[in-house]
Amino acid sequence: MDDIQSRYHRALGARILAVANDLKRTSDSLAKELNFSLETVNSVISGESDEKTAHELIYAMVEKYPISLPEIWIDKDDTDAGVKVMTSSESRASARVFDRVDSDGLLTPYYEYRDTAMSRGAQYKPEWIRQLRIPKTMDPYDLDVVYNNGHALHQTTFFVGEVNFYWQHGDVRYCAELNTGDSNYITPYVPHSFASRSEKELGLIIAVTFGAEVQRSLADMNYLDEDAAVDLVADPRITQKAFLARVRRWAQAESLSFTQLTDRIIEGGIDESRARKLLDEGNYTVEELDVIAQALRIKPTDLQVTSLLEDEEVVVSRRIDQLPRSYPNENTPTCELRELARTRHQPLLKSFEVCTIPGAVTEFRHSLHEYIYNFGEIPVHLHWASSYSQILNPGDSAYVRPFVKHSFKSTEGTGSLLVVRTPGGLSESVVAEFSTYQENGRNRIIKETTQWF
Repeated sequence: MDDIQSRYHRALGARILAVANDLKRTSDSLAKELNFSLETVNSVISGESDEKTAHELIYAMVEKYPISLPEIWIDKDDTDAGVKVMTSSESRASARVFDRVDSDGLLTPYYEYRDTAMSRGAQYKPEWIRQLRIPKTMDPYDLDVVYNNGHALHQTTFFVGEVNFYWQHGDVRYCAELNTGDSNYITPYVPHSFASRSEKELGLIIAVTFGAEVQRSLADMNYLDEDAAVDLVADPRITQKAFLARVRRWAQAESLSFTQLTDRIIEGGIDESRARKLLDEGNYTVEELDVIAQALRIKPTDLQVTSLLEDEEVVVSRRIDQLPRSYPNENTPTCELRELARTRHQPLLKSFEVCTIPGAVTEFRHSLHEYIYNFGEIPVHLHWASSYSQILNPGDSAYVRPFVKHSFKSTEGTGSLLVVRTPGGLSESVVAEFSTYQENGRNRIIKETTQWF
């Protein structure tokens, strides 16, 4: 058994043990209740069994106990020590062309799609997309421009060549003429489209769509009806209304009536008329927010709302407006970074144009999932995990798992890389909760080794 397979078997065994602990089941309990031999169960938990047997035990547990498959399932690692590379030729092999109706009512080619590097361990889907249609005008209502219906994933886009970006907000449509190095961010379900401007050379985009907290919560959201969805939403487009929606939701969780919550706020030192006004209008001071949060037995930050402004639903960033900065410092730079489109509503989306300095080695290590695409003309060496390396030729792409130390180096000139970092399961709320765990037990959440009850 190779080391990768062995690690996978041990990880499955540790996960089964953790879930058995939650269910207050010992190895003996599992064996008796699931009709497995005790020897088999112990072999699976220790990571010594074959994969088929481990999966059979997992399916039996899901069938018998009130647990879901995602609670106990672990996907196989599809990377080499945390990195996965896709060459440009492999991308070309995935090419497919999609037609759309044009201004003459005919189905004609609109986009060519190609896959680029992705991993089952990351919640992003990056695509190389060539715009095959050139509208006659820049009008966002041009009939040759076909908008999609918007999608459930967040999107950040990097532009190569002369490309028009179109989007719709409410009933109004917009067009931005973009060029190499420009970028955008698109909120889920905003209809949008792209088209080339140059007949000499068709433009292309690298579109990185990714899931965040909502995508990881779809199992719970599947059970919501329309009334529950309305109760859940605190729309940040209307800040005061969103604040009151949060207060209401927390009060419902605490089983506090409006009168009881008001009484608690009064006990916190706010007079009755002001307390009622706070819960009616949603305008508060910092001190008043502390009192309301204390009444609900939560943190003040659990109630705070960051407003979503109209120009934040779609963000367009032009390269000419973004000054490069030296990394890691001005004195001994190893590369130049240009920050691409940002949104404060997705703080874990971090994307850059990286320009390498010939001969210099640029090292990175962080907690996000990273996508890399070589959009330049110079090969760039990618090194990782001490002993691994691969050349990223123009058009090649790569995925890097969180906390994998990696570096870039070009020897033939200045390399040009697109680097997009997206969130995974390690959100700020997860990190905050994990940080409260007892220090001597934190390693067990990763791989349980002990029966605790």
